[in-house]
Amino acid sequence: AEAPLLIKPYLEKMTESELHAVMTSGFACIAGSLFAAYIGFGACPEYLLSATVMSAPAALAISKLFCPETEQSHLTKIEDLELAEGEESNALEAISNGAVMAVELVFAIIANLIVFLALLAFLDNIIGWFGDMVGYQGTNGEDLSFEVSFCSSLSKNAVECTQSV
Repeated sequence: AEAPLLIKPYLEKMTESELHAVMTSGFACIAGSLFAAYIGFGACPEYLLSATVMSAPAALAISKLFCPETEQSHLTKIEDLELAEGEESNALEAISNGAVMAVELVFAIIANLIVFLALLAFLDNIIGWFGDMVGYQGTNGEDLSFEVSFCSSLSKNAVECTQSV
């Protein structure tokens, strides 16, 4: 998940297929901070690392199947890769700027999670309001998901199993 930060200068020059490959690979592999958190919770590091290593080529293959390269890449030669000079004058300033960027990223993730959960609660309340208007008191989004699952011909046991998750 940190990969787009490392290749930030090249994102503007990438084709749609290359961007899709970067995003797919980022979602398929585990972030370093999450890797450490899972190990802290007692997960086996060998299994986590194995899953990440195995998912990387699979993510690239799936990405190229869904979004094949149809444009000419702008980054075909090593000479085309120009890394901008850093504005930092010493290592301490570089570390400090990196920490500020990381804090901004964390706050952006937290803000997105809050907005997503707020939208889910909003939709749940809208469904409840509509349910109250038509005479179904106490209706919410879980009730609607049950009806949609039931109408899509899933068995009642399968629906109950998916709701308990």
